[in-house]
Amino acid sequence: MEKLDFLSLKASDLKHLKIVVSKDQIFRDLSDETVILHLGTGLYCGLNEVGAIVWAQIKESMSIQGILDMLLKEYDVDPEQCRLDLLKLLQQLADNDLIEIVNEKDS
Repeated sequence: MEKLDFLSLKASDLKHLKIVVSKDQIFRDLSDETVILHLGTGLYCGLNEVGAIVWAQIKESMSIQGILDMLLKEYDVDPEQCRLDLLKLLQQLADNDLIEIVNEKDS
C-alpha cells in the first residue's frame, strides 16, 4: 500500500488519486455518523456527519477531487479550508490503514 503525505499533494494530483476502503476494516453507518473498526489493530474510529459523507464517497472509490467537488457543492465553505480539512481527514484514515490509495495514472 502506497503511503502518502496528503497535505503535500498538488491540485493536479487530486483528480488522479482514488481512495478506497481497506480490506482490513468493517464499518457501520449510524444515523448521522459512521463507525469504523480496523480488524487487525482493533482501532475504532468514529466519523461525524461530514466525515460520514466523505466515507460514503470513499466506499464508491471516488477520486479526491470528486470528493472535494461534492463537498463544495453541498456546503457553503471556503474552498481552500475544505480542501485542507478533507486532506487532513484522509491522512488520518490512511495513517490508521482504514483507506488505501489508487493512482489512476498508473492503471
